[in-house]
Amino acid sequence: MPSSTVRPVLAVLAVLAAAAPAAALSRRELACQAAIARAGRVYVTRELAHHARCWISSVQGRPCGGEHEEQDPTARHEKYVRRLLRRCRGVTLARLGGNGCVARSADAASLADCVIATHADAVDALLSAQFGSR
Repeated sequence: MPSSTVRPVLAVLAVLAAAAPAAALSRRELACQAAIARAGRVYVTRELAHHARCWISSVQGRPCGGEHEEQDPTARHEKYVRRLLRRCRGVTLARLGGNGCVARSADAASLADCVIATHADAVDALLSAQFGSR
């Protein structure tokens, strides 16, 4: 290997070796991270599908939902997010890293509030992009 290639490679290796290793996350912290990812994905998927069906129904002159729906789907989706994020109880959220909801939340309840609010905004933006404003 020419010396002009070796020097930059050695410099990168030296920087990587000098970098402090990140503290490994515990099983509870990893479970919390997985729950956050799942909660966000499931909430957006279900809310987008529900509101898209409602929008299409309203365009067709039909009411949103059906007689068989006992509970508001959005309330059911929020309840699911809160249940999933119970896995974050007792976890120091700041250790998970990032600057999203985990950085702004003190506990699992405020984390759930943040995830629901930010993801609801994302669903609104997606619906607006998909269907336009009503």
